[in-house]
Amino acid sequence: MEYKNCGGQLSEDRKKITFTDKKNIGTVKLKGTRDLNFYPIDQIKRVRIVKRADGYYVQFCLSVDIREYAKPLEPTKRCVGLDVGLKVFYANSDGETVEIPQYYRQAEKRLNRLTPSCPPTSGRAE
Repeated sequence: MEYKNCGGQLSEDRKKITFTDKKNIGTVKLKGTRDLNFYPIDQIKRVRIVKRADGYYVQFCLSVDIREYAKPLEPTKRCVGLDVGLKVFYANSDGETVEIPQYYRQAEKRLNRLTPSCPPTSGRAE
């Protein structure tokens, strides 16, 4: 279940958010890895509450000018062509190839090794 909400007010220490809409949510304590003090309050455009199987999450939609944070790149004046295929993952114009990652095959082999072998049954209880 997910719904958008614009009627929220962030506390001064930015550790709690109070929802002022008519859904009777009230004040929610925020804990997370991102520091919201880095962003001014006028950059927070939208607040979204998401309910997942392992709990509730608050997502903040921010208005950030990417040009302030992007590092300028120097042109290399070199082009490389890539060919994606079925026998190799990709090959570039310099002749380098990368093999296809075998995640499924490796996981299948590991599962067969770790699964205890069971005797075959007739499929019915007697």
